[in-house]
Amino acid sequence: MMGLGPPPDPSMWAQVGHLTEAEYHVYLEFKEWIFTQPRHFITTVFHYGLPEPMEYGLCRWLRARKFKIQDVKTMVAEAADISKDAREDGFYPDAQKALGAPAPVFLTQYPQLYCGCAKNGCPIFISKPGMLNVQGMECMTTLNGIIRYHWHAMMHDFTNRLAERRKNNPDFNRFECLCVLDLSGLRASSLNKRALNIIKTQTAIDSLCFPETMNRMMIVNAPGFFAFTWKIIRGWIDARTAAKVEIISNRKQMERRFLELCDPDQVPSDYGGTAEPTAEVLMRGGGGVLRAFDHILTRGATEYTFALEREEEWAEIWIFTRCTTGTTIGLYDENGGAVVTPKEVRHVGPNGENDEPTKFVLASAVKGPGKFKISANYVGSSSEYYLIFGNITDDMTRKEQQPDVAILEGDPRDTANIENRADVRENFNKSSQAFQGVQTLQESAEIHMDGAVHLLCNKN
Repeated sequence: MMGLGPPPDPSMWAQVGHLTEAEYHVYLEFKEWIFTQPRHFITTVFHYGLPEPMEYGLCRWLRARKFKIQDVKTMVAEAADISKDAREDGFYPDAQKALGAPAPVFLTQYPQLYCGCAKNGCPIFISKPGMLNVQGMECMTTLNGIIRYHWHAMMHDFTNRLAERRKNNPDFNRFECLCVLDLSGLRASSLNKRALNIIKTQTAIDSLCFPETMNRMMIVNAPGFFAFTWKIIRGWIDARTAAKVEIISNRKQMERRFLELCDPDQVPSDYGGTAEPTAEVLMRGGGGVLRAFDHILTRGATEYTFALEREEEWAEIWIFTRCTTGTTIGLYDENGGAVVTPKEVRHVGPNGENDEPTKFVLASAVKGPGKFKISANYVGSSSEYYLIFGNITDDMTRKEQQPDVAILEGDPRDTANIENRADVRENFNKSSQAFQGVQTLQESAEIHMDGAVHLLCNKN
């Protein structure tokens, strides 16, 4: 670990194999301390469970507080506290239950997706806050639902992807992500209080509970006002963090940078690669779906038309709303005939900020070919919204009910059994507060158990 001075690449600062002697002693102190703490402190630090080698996980937390040991301890305590409710609910393994609505509905209103890996092995994550539809989000979930879903995404979806990367490449040890922030469509007016609250809350969770998981951030399609704002923000953050963020000003520069960091087949075609464009991935909405559609009925737009091709079927048509005045919504064919009996749709129950919206299934098994119209007979005020969502399938996609992420044997985020790891088991045994009844080491876990001393003491 005791390198010959700072590494030439700033991104390698305080990485395993590049610690100074002083940093290594802080590492040992943190390692000894964490295994004397309550179990929920330990699982907070090792939130990625079995796949992440212990020394890499510990160094992530240390880097986040610049190896100031008391600051790191405080951070762990705060992270354990803020994650308490999510931890008690298993970090919401069911995305639909977390949101109170199908996850694809959420992604149509706040587009974000994973799409391949960078050359260094890090998954690529693209978020499009410029397309965040606050009205649609309010129709289908709550801020609490969004936060629950964020816990799900970080502790289940992201963790599975990291575990899959390590399974395919045992040398992949830096559990980080290449983040792309696409600000296309962002307007100053769209950054209202509710939108900022969503982004701010998610960011706070990430920075406190998932430290040092951003390998690099590319901000693309930034409007002029954001570029000016970034010049101010850059002066507020430390140089190492600022160095991870790139503002890309034009398309050619963006495409060139993507292909420096990633192979073409890992980059969506709308960003200069050869992979499936993000719009198609988002429209498909998940395994077994040909495409998805969403639309908001308002006082100024009370109709929505769509067409189904032969062999296509709209599996279910959902309506989400918070409107208490109500309206009647029907589904009609191109001749004006009712496909299903029109239904009265209104929100029932409490209607506070954290009360769940109301959802209805308007119709199911609507088959093509044909043109169809969803129509509301009345929308009372400009502040009333009805979100329509539906998944369209065909014979082929119905046979392809495969998830986007490979299913791994067991749960890679199995913090309940993390004490069985060879690289941490001895530390649990040294503490009276550590786990009791440690089981025999399982051979199947040994591929994840590199020795801390060996890796930390590599001279580079």
